[in-house]
Amino acid sequence: MNRQFMKAFFLRDWQSARSYRMAAIMQVFGLFIPLIGLFFLNRMFDTVTIPALERFGGNYIAWMMVGVILATFSGMALGMITGPLRGAQIRGTLEPLLLTRASLPTVMVGWTVYPLTRAFIGMAIYFAGAFIIVGIAVSGANFAAAVLIVILMLLIMGSIGLLSASFTLVFKQSNPAIGVFFLASGFLSGTVYPLEVLPTFLRGVGRALPQTHAIEAMRLAILEGYRFQDMSTQFGVLLIYLAILFPLGVISLQAALRQAKIDGSLAHY
Repeated sequence: MNRQFMKAFFLRDWQSARSYRMAAIMQVFGLFIPLIGLFFLNRMFDTVTIPALERFGGNYIAWMMVGVILATFSGMALGMITGPLRGAQIRGTLEPLLLTRASLPTVMVGWTVYPLTRAFIGMAIYFAGAFIIVGIAVSGANFAAAVLIVILMLLIMGSIGLLSASFTLVFKQSNPAIGVFFLASGFLSGTVYPLEVLPTFLRGVGRALPQTHAIEAMRLAILEGYRFQDMSTQFGVLLIYLAILFPLGVISLQAALRQAKIDGSLAHY
């Protein structure tokens, strides 16, 4: 990857964000609003221990917060390619971009540099706030495992994003299935309530989602300090998803780009 291209994409997005100062201020302010709500929720649930969550320490707010943070990051990663791609189609800048020395992979990675930087900063703020407000023991957390989980989720969601980008390249519209997948993941991955409260058939659907295993592993790593070998099942499932989805995403994107070039439809929207 060309570092100059990466820097150019980052500076473009940074300057664009700065040009809308009120929106930028609201985005920064918005990072801290959930922490205010977390403070009051923690006061309400401070002395409540939920038996179904004993494996994760029993503290619902800590359990919920870890799930919400990772689910939010996953949602961002899911749309970090398709959104800019569709925007470039509408603005008519996709074809000129691909006529530069930058390859399509370089362009797509460039689109993600600024959003990922902002997402990682937001995630760090949320986790720091959760540690302070909820009182999670920092010394016991397995941060190395947590970082690996985030990387795996980024790659898995990015691979699904490649599949969605392929649809967008060919049909010139966002993939509606991605919205359904995101909503299903929010309801069925155990983000704010454990899978055990769901009907049996929905639990099976939830277990088929990569977010479910990533969120479970993140909770075990952060809240209980599990070692890598203790989370081998969750990591194994995530690696299987990655091994299937990443090649599939790359192949589908190459096929879509080739078809768009044959049709001469790169400039269409």
